[in-house]
Amino acid sequence: MNNLETRFSEDLSDVKWQYLTLHAKKILSIIFVTKHLDLIEVGITIAKDDVKFVPHWISKA
Repeated sequence: MNNLETRFSEDLSDVKWQYLTLHAKKILSIIFVTKHLDLIEVGITIAKDDVKFVPHWISKA
């Protein structure tokens, strides 16, 4: 596992929407990821600013 994958895997947890509402109200980044994508993989791709995958994911949503 690479460093980002390890960190994201350790930080990943299920949370209730109420814990995210503060971020949503302040218009901070909340990214919805379809269940067909791997959340860790999406996080790593975004963290690395690897923009070639994002438009493809959005078009498939």
